[in-house]
Amino acid sequence: MGAFYDTIPNEALMDWIRKQKLFFVSSSPLSPDGHVNCSPKGHDALFTLVDEKSAYYVDLTGSGNETISCLYEQGNGRITIMFIAFEGPPRIVRLFGKGKVFERGSPEFEKYLPPGDPRRYPGARAVIWIDIHKVGTSCGYSVPFFEYKKERNTLLNFMDNQEKKEGGMKPYWNLKNLTSVDGLPGPKVAEPDAPEPTEKFTLEGSGGGDKAVVKTGNKSEGGDVIQDLLARSAMILLGLFLAGWLLGLRITFDEGVARQARQRVWGVLWPFELSGIARASSF
Repeated sequence: MGAFYDTIPNEALMDWIRKQKLFFVSSSPLSPDGHVNCSPKGHDALFTLVDEKSAYYVDLTGSGNETISCLYEQGNGRITIMFIAFEGPPRIVRLFGKGKVFERGSPEFEKYLPPGDPRRYPGARAVIWIDIHKVGTSCGYSVPFFEYKKERNTLLNFMDNQEKKEGGMKPYWNLKNLTSVDGLPGPKVAEPDAPEPTEKFTLEGSGGGDKAVVKTGNKSEGGDVIQDLLARSAMILLGLFLAGWLLGLRITFDEGVARQARQRVWGVLWPFELSGIARASSF
């Protein structure tokens, strides 16, 4: 059953937290009309548990910046981190705390993500520090099982390209991260008069993540695409074969019999949505 603690109660739970592949971050502005935000976070090593009452995670650039805006709001700073067991015994863990934003280029950012640190991912814009004041554990009996497959590297590759552009991340931050959905100010690096970052966090140059995983990740994802193309090609060839056969029916059989045959085959063909081929057969 559910239980609450002032700190993470034991080392076993800390080890479990460190092994998780996914966590969720929740924040909200103080306004009663403000939007409560919940963001999923992936990639190994984004979250670091320092001890039983403090943690931080690497905040990667995205199309929004709700967490940073809420933490910067005067009198706010509320943040909740949630972990869910998708394998093994059921479990949900929530870390309630107050957050601090250490933006890219700040002394604190450099302290927790020093040069050469593999967590200096492309697009990393801040370190989010959490002072934990309450920990909640609950059963998670309704959470389904999911099998971890691999990391999705689309964001890292996209931000790697952004880093290499003229102006680096600054134009993207200014366009996408200037304010939150409620109009709260975003990260200071997004402000028009903020200087351009002096260092570009690229996959090749800054140790941004496991380069081998990221670089081969595209090949692996490409393999999935190739398999999909092969499957579609096979369906197209099947459709062409059946279309030719139906044209033969049209010539050699009575039109009424041929129409019935075409209708039967159409019942098999239509789920594949080979609309162009099917329509060419005058269905």
